[in-house]
Amino acid sequence: MKAIPARKVRRVLKSIGLRPATKGCGTGHEVWADSAGRTCHPVLRHHDLPWQYLVPLSWELHSKGICSRNLFFQQVRSSL
Repeated sequence: MKAIPARKVRRVLKSIGLRPATKGCGTGHEVWADSAGRTCHPVLRHHDLPWQYLVPLSWELHSKGICSRNLFFQQVRSSL
């Protein structure tokens, strides 16, 4: 199983304009928001993230209009 370091995923989220929000959501998920108020809830509490964790995150980013799935995966692949 391919794993991606959580710090690289954080770096990609920052590069697409998201920042950690001050409030959590109480579920163990972090809350990241952009300047327009759109949020996403990645699970970054692990040191390495399996590739399967990024698929739902990419759908969330796409459905909220933050970035396309292809752009997100391109940036993750280029950061490796």
